[in-house]
Amino acid sequence: VSQSRYAYVDGTNLTYTVNISGSKVLVMFQGMFYYANGFSNLPYLYFTFTCNGTVTTGGSVGIAKVSSGQNAQVPVWLTFMDVVENLPTGSHEFRPQWHLQSGASGSLLLYAGANSDDMTGSIPRFLVLEIA
Repeated sequence: VSQSRYAYVDGTNLTYTVNISGSKVLVMFQGMFYYANGFSNLPYLYFTFTCNGTVTTGGSVGIAKVSSGQNAQVPVWLTFMDVVENLPTGSHEFRPQWHLQSGASGSLLLYAGANSDDMTGSIPRFLVLEIA
């Protein structure tokens, strides 16, 4: 995750392509992350998503803004949803993105099902559903 610039959360496993016959989709992201190391402060983490390579909502501050508050070792659960309207019929690619608050440095970890015995077993979910 970089500062001030969005990057794809996972360009391989969190890309969703949907073929629609209508013009409206519901986009949902769900995942758990924590500040792994190196942070002198606990910056905000911003999330958004792209449709066909273009950010569709949220601008530079994203659709969701989260922080772990006072404790870097506390995992943070995030869920966001948005409706994208006026899409043309056909295939559309959606991808979640994130970036750190300007001035931040350190490492972030998005849990991805590494251990079924604790919270690190949380699997990120990215869904796109046609709704109209």
